[in-house]
Amino acid sequence: MSAVTGESLKKHKIMAKKNSQENAQGKAQGQGNEKGKSKTTILTGVITSARNMYDLQLSKSNAIKLQCVENYMKSAYKDTDKFWADYSERVNKLLDSRNFERECVSRHLNPYAIAEHTVFLGPAVANNVLKNGLYKTLGEDVKLYNDGRFMPDKALRFVVDINNADYPHPSKSSKEDKTTKTDKQ
Repeated sequence: MSAVTGESLKKHKIMAKKNSQENAQGKAQGQGNEKGKSKTTILTGVITSARNMYDLQLSKSNAIKLQCVENYMKSAYKDTDKFWADYSERVNKLLDSRNFERECVSRHLNPYAIAEHTVFLGPAVANNVLKNGLYKTLGEDVKLYNDGRFMPDKALRFVVDINNADYPHPSKSSKEDKTTKTDKQ
């Protein structure tokens, strides 16, 4: 049995469809036509819907988080690469912050994993992290996000490399893991 129940998925898909129809009506009436505005609204809508669905799940894991994102991503984006590029743009904004990186490294947290999960919490949380700091915004909960990434490997090409020896780019570390496993066999 899947962790994402059919009933909750159906309920959230109906809500997502209603939201996308309202966005379309707003555009037809001349609202939301500013450059970049609709991209942000659509991405935020997908993240918010996925987060709400994830919050309803009894079992919480990175795989379930990814499944929740993919359920809404497919209805809002025709091209999954475009979604992950937009999502990574927000991840990169956090990774570009020296304060964010410094705080992660000083607390032995993986900046890539923390950035992915922080973006999933929504743009307000991500902006608060940039403005006020990671621990002032998330507190000890930040340790919950250090266990791993949920973005698929194909999406990592959109994430910047912060050139930190302690925390190599996820695409490099997963390649090294595969090489090490093959060498040992």
